[in-house]
Amino acid sequence: MSTISRRAFLKWGSSAAAMAAAPGLLTRAARAAAPVSGAAPILVVLRLDGGVDGLNTVVPAGFGRQHAEHYYTWRPPNADGLGVPEGDLLPLDSEFGLHPNLAHLKSLYDLGEVAIVHGVGYPGMDRSHFRGTEIMDSGSLNPRATGVFGRYLDARFDPADGVIRGVDLSGRASRVLKATRANAMIGSSLGDFELPRDHRSWWDQANRSAAFGATWQSAVSDSAAHAEILRIGRIAQGASPAFVSAATGWTWGGTDPALEYGALVAAGNRLAGRFRTLSQLLTAASLAEKPQVFHLSLGGFDTHSAQGRTAADDTGHPQRLRWMSEAIGAFFHDLGGQGLRERVVLLTISEFGRTLEANGSRGTDHGTAYPIFAIGERVRGGLYGQHPSLEAVALDRYGDIVATTDFRSVYATVLRRVLGADDVELLGADHYQAGLDFVL
Repeated sequence: MSTISRRAFLKWGSSAAAMAAAPGLLTRAARAAAPVSGAAPILVVLRLDGGVDGLNTVVPAGFGRQHAEHYYTWRPPNADGLGVPEGDLLPLDSEFGLHPNLAHLKSLYDLGEVAIVHGVGYPGMDRSHFRGTEIMDSGSLNPRATGVFGRYLDARFDPADGVIRGVDLSGRASRVLKATRANAMIGSSLGDFELPRDHRSWWDQANRSAAFGATWQSAVSDSAAHAEILRIGRIAQGASPAFVSAATGWTWGGTDPALEYGALVAAGNRLAGRFRTLSQLLTAASLAEKPQVFHLSLGGFDTHSAQGRTAADDTGHPQRLRWMSEAIGAFFHDLGGQGLRERVVLLTISEFGRTLEANGSRGTDHGTAYPIFAIGERVRGGLYGQHPSLEAVALDRYGDIVATTDFRSVYATVLRRVLGADDVELLGADHYQAGLDFVL
């Protein structure tokens, strides 16, 4: 008799049902909630994992050139200095330009659909990957057990309805969507949401599915913990078929074959495949109500050596920027054909930026502030916030830039303006800034 391994069982059980949440915080009248049915807003959080080098992403080539110290002082435009040559940049204005590998992002910027927030961070930034991620994900300088958008799911939805409200497509249970009882799923492809099966006995799958489902139908104890396990199992069991079949009838909504997800994946861009899965879930006929918050990630930004600086390098940081730009470009191109473009806002986050100067290995080390992108038709495009000074007297004790925009202010805008949530309750304080009104 063949078996489903314990590892497979646990993987499916956790990926299908972990991160669950409870009803909670009421929205104050002053911060009225957005509708949660019909044309509900959709938030996509894209993590640039490892600590993105913001200075070579949104390049301050002309910023502060009147001072003795500026971008090209710290990063000369040569292989060792990592400075991106000014002539290679995609100009935003007289002071800033995008890395040359961000052409698709620049096209969206030119449409007025990309907001760039300068100098995002917090006081005394922690340069640990783990601590920095905990802070950014939880939305608190004293990291909480739940994530900032997980708490949103807790506050907005009643988990008893059995509808999956959040999906983590990074393939792991990231804290940013962690809640107390919210209905959420974890995976990286539609197949990850499938009931574990033994492919050596494929003909017995119907019986195995029935047996697996029966385990969630009756309690063997009256403990609250066991009741919660049963609740999660039933929801996961019920949602699995709808998620697995989400690709049925799905077609690419774009017109540019160079941006078709499959072509990008074939060229090595795995992030494009995650966005294809996201598109399938958003358009699936099998899902009567769609999830509202998604999380994806793109790794490889921990560039301690051989970081690269130009489009010609196409490894390290430049390669990741190209993948990000292509995948985002493909996604919004696709959304236009799917009739969903006006509903989606995408937000990029990272645990920290990189050091101001290159190290001895032609890379950068864990640093401080970095720019955040908000993208979508509802976004009020442009540059926001004040870029950190690059003068020596303004740097921190480690010789790095000092954050000028508190990341919680960015979250407050997204919570309030995109999701219609009570940002004060969810963040624990009022971090909203009128000057960061980058969402219509």
